[in-house]
Parts: sequence; C-alpha cells; structure tokens
Amino acid sequence: MPELLIRPGINDHGVIQDLLAPGGAAVFLPGSRPIVDRLVIDAHVATSRPQFADAAGSVGVPVLIDPLTPLWQGELREQDKWSLLPFGRSRRLTPADLNQFAIEQLTAQTVSYQAERGATAIIPPYLYVTSVADPFFGISLDFMRARHPALCRKRVLLSPSCLSSAPS
Repeated sequence: MPELLIRPGINDHGVIQDLLAPGGAAVFLPGSRPIVDRLVIDAHVATSRPQFADAAGSVGVPVLIDPLTPLWQGELREQDKWSLLPFGRSRRLTPADLNQFAIEQLTAQTVSYQAERGATAIIPPYLYVTSVADPFFGISLDFMRARHPALCRKRVLLSPSCLSSAPS
C-alpha cells in the first residue's frame, strides 16, 4: 500500500493542520484514515512549530523528529536555529570531541528533545559517513549502541541498544 510521508517546512503549519484536521482538507469518513501516514519534522522546526506534532498526535499520525545531527560535522552560525537546540552546536565536532561521555550526553539530549516534543518514534543521533574507513563510522555505531531510557520506551529507529538485557 502506498504511503504518504510529509516533511513540512517551517511555514507549512497551516496546510499540515488542514490535511490532518477532521472536516478540513482531509475528510475522515467512518473507517477511513488520515491521508498523511507519517510526519517527519526537522528538529529546529519542532521548536518553532509545536502544532505539527500536536496536529498529527490528535489523529494518531506517527511523528518523527529528525535531529539532523550530521550538522555537528560542520560550522554553523552561533545564532543558527539548529545550533541553539539543547544538543546543537555551532562549532564543528571532530572525532576526538566524540568520546564515550560526549556520545552518552549528546544521545541523552537528542532523545529527550524528541520525546518532549511528541515524537512517537525516536531517531538516535547519526553522522555523515563516507566509508567504513571514515573516523566517524565507528562513532556512528557508538551512537546507535548508546542507551537512553526513552529509546527503550518508544519505538526506536536504528538502535539495537534495547535488545540487551541490562542497561549499561
């Protein structure tokens, strides 16, 4: 069955609310479902437009909040909306910056941010990797293995950390 996944921009709040509102553009007949199957919201947009998650949640449409963590690998303006997030950074992070403590801390901040903003599934932090020889490759695996209670309470994308019996 085809699926409609929408990734709205910051100014698309009106159309998303119309698509998800009963009696609006998405007319719900008994037994019908919303026309939007999943809503993916960029992390900085989730802060500016909480109504996206609210509208989706009110009709049972799953919400994903993409943390966009590859942005850690580049320089951003200090006032960039993403760099102002709890886990955001304006300064480029190097592999040396991402020790086990930093990985656990950034994972906790990223996961908590998504859970607090209505995500129904959590996307663990991820990095841009060019090959298995890339120094960020092993770090990306460490992010996927990191543990956080919210990862085990919600449906988790790309994280095997809850499969082990005891938290680390």
